[in-house]
Amino acid sequence: MQHWKTLRDRIGAASAIVLVIATLSVAWLSRSSGAPQTLTLAPEADAYVYEGKPNQNYGTATSLRADGSPIMRSYLRFDLTTVSNTITRATLRIYAQSRHRTGYELRPVSDTTWGERTITYQNAPAVGSTAIARSGPFASGQWTSIDVTSAVRPGTKVSFAIVTSDPTQMNLASRETGPTAPQLVLEFAAPSSPTPTPVPPTPTPSPTPATSPTPMPGTPPAGDSLAFPIRAVFYYPWFPEAWKQSGIFPFTHYHPTLGYYDTGDATVIRQHIAAMQYGGIQAAIASWWGQGHHTDVDFAKILQASDGTGFKWAIYHEQEGQRDLTPDEIRSDLTYIRDRYANDPDYLRVNGKFVVFVYNADDSSCEVADRWVPVARELGAYLVLKVFSGYRTCANQPDSWHQYGPAVAADQQRGYSYTISPGFWLATDSQPRLARDPNRWAQNVRDMVASGEPWQLITTFNEWGEGTAVESADEWASPSGFGLYLDILHANGQGSAPAPTPTTTPSPAPTPTPTATPTTPPSSTGPVKVVAIGDVACDPSSSSWNNNNGTATACRHKYTAELAKRLAPAYVLALGDLQYEDGALAKFQQSYDPTWGQLKAITKPVPGNHEYLTSGAAGYFDYFGPLAGDRTKGYYAFDLGNNWIAIAINSNCSKVGGCGVGSPQYQFVQSVLEANRGKNVLVFLHHPYWTTGNYYGQYKSSLGDFYRLFDQYGVDLSLAGHDHNYQRYAIQNADSVCNTGSVRHFVVGTGGKNVYDADVHAADEPCDEVRIDNAYGVLELALYPDHYEWAFVREDGTVLDQGSSPVR
Repeated sequence: MQHWKTLRDRIGAASAIVLVIATLSVAWLSRSSGAPQTLTLAPEADAYVYEGKPNQNYGTATSLRADGSPIMRSYLRFDLTTVSNTITRATLRIYAQSRHRTGYELRPVSDTTWGERTITYQNAPAVGSTAIARSGPFASGQWTSIDVTSAVRPGTKVSFAIVTSDPTQMNLASRETGPTAPQLVLEFAAPSSPTPTPVPPTPTPSPTPATSPTPMPGTPPAGDSLAFPIRAVFYYPWFPEAWKQSGIFPFTHYHPTLGYYDTGDATVIRQHIAAMQYGGIQAAIASWWGQGHHTDVDFAKILQASDGTGFKWAIYHEQEGQRDLTPDEIRSDLTYIRDRYANDPDYLRVNGKFVVFVYNADDSSCEVADRWVPVARELGAYLVLKVFSGYRTCANQPDSWHQYGPAVAADQQRGYSYTISPGFWLATDSQPRLARDPNRWAQNVRDMVASGEPWQLITTFNEWGEGTAVESADEWASPSGFGLYLDILHANGQGSAPAPTPTTTPSPAPTPTPTATPTTPPSSTGPVKVVAIGDVACDPSSSSWNNNNGTATACRHKYTAELAKRLAPAYVLALGDLQYEDGALAKFQQSYDPTWGQLKAITKPVPGNHEYLTSGAAGYFDYFGPLAGDRTKGYYAFDLGNNWIAIAINSNCSKVGGCGVGSPQYQFVQSVLEANRGKNVLVFLHHPYWTTGNYYGQYKSSLGDFYRLFDQYGVDLSLAGHDHNYQRYAIQNADSVCNTGSVRHFVVGTGGKNVYDADVHAADEPCDEVRIDNAYGVLELALYPDHYEWAFVREDGTVLDQGSSPVR
């Protein structure tokens, strides 16, 4: 559970999104234990409206949007007219398609009569002035959850508005996205069903787990405590959200046998329970990110689906790993867990106390125990903290201690826990940090059993992004249907480790057989993905080149290339100065080709000034051939798809007859723009028209006619390199008037050579928004017909800047 992962950071008035959703029952879950009943409603209609196009309807868009300047709103409506029971809690869940630093406010809207295909900015209903709730900051790929209990009533329709005064646009998933459509989750205290009663999902009978060769502690009656030793596994109820992280889908090196599933799906939960019980696992410790978070919503579904299985669940409190919670915050969370979950017969108890594990990864002293232990004792929690140096000397001792170190094969904390991991291969890493070895795993299992430690822990059941899962995958499928690693757990490590079955689908076993219910991955009709990069490969004679391995601070082109391959773009836009120092063909072949050359077939290049240090940029044109266009010009255009075209501009103006009005290149660009009116346009070149770095102002004159032409035709995106840093600008016109015109400009000179100061002229460019000059990485673009999304991704996969914007 390493916290470099993007998902770990995903916790979380001039414009509004007004959400209007009609009744569609997705699930009705009922329990005899007295726990809340849940009804989930999905959207009937939604649309966003845009101040810049006041008469345009966006009712079929896949995004709902909000922006403070220019104003954008989106509308949804919930229909509760068939609901009659008292609602005890209502939670609105909306999937974020973009990151936002402040989040949104939810506000009421009294009008519920507008039409999805007719609403516009001009006729949109008014938004209430008082906030119902606030989401707080969120990241792309995260479900946001807010409490709307005060705003919903049975038997009515209800509209909401999401408002932000922040001038940075947010994108949220609309109902057109299907699996990520907005949800209104209603809870009822009464056991009777609303009228009409929605049809419950057909339960899949839980198979009887096979008995392990070495007896495990017996399964107690529902509601009883488990006795030590307890075999438990860390579990992650954050899918489908976590299948895409850092712009990567799927965010794993492996291929889960069940496909890209939803951990909130009752069938999947029961399949997981059957698999864990087959492996002799008695309990799962589920990652939990706080009250109202999507992991909290899924945990309630997990307990619902566990009825009659005898399997137990505990919560893994994650937020302490991000910051030090106050005693009041700890008390609030533990009280919530106790009152909402701990009385469920499927919640794990030890010595009569409800179990809570805590991931206190950022704590290195007894201070964390001083905050948590007294509150846990007060509320009757069985507290298990993560170890740190000197933990045994703390005055305040929790009930137990554990280690979470998935890159370590085995860890023993004597008297407390023994933890094992099958392997560790982070999705953004090119090589595993802990290689999988079934024979080593079998020995680890034997050692864990022999240790007799109270907690015998497995990292993990399904942390696919870290590559630590013991759940079945195509790579280690087995005849049992549960996969090699669970087979070894089933046998307690005895006997020789069997070889994986060389098939992509496990052979069915008589008892039990998991039924695959994969979630369909994104279709080919989604966005066009583009990676852009400039200032790339070091000269082989450089002291930092190191046979393309570079140093810690320079010649990082190998690593940015590996990142680009993982992102799997449709196109690479190469922004010039691709091969230092002079673009000679032999250097291209020695430095660029073994690294970025692996993406050559999808690369669309433009030449930089270094390419022309070889006469006529001969090495560049010889290396790229037809991909670079006419070698006497170096400029060209092509169709990207999704109503986007790209124009490659040769900004070495003196080499191609100039760039001003009347020049051959100007006439070419103008003809392309004229012939493609109504399409979205991306231009890319080497030299930056706008930059706060070393080259500020040097190309305003030579490129000015182009950028005035771009204003005239409404060009959307401009990408450049040359300054060795990353910069993002607000939309502006050629005269640098912010929020006027159409062009959003990026500088992406971070391909690997080295990095420059981006702040030299920060005061001189009024529209710059982001400057990063201490990281190598790529710009990833997702191009949709009506908007684009961007992310600057560091070489290790970390997203350092992210956002989206409608096309102009």
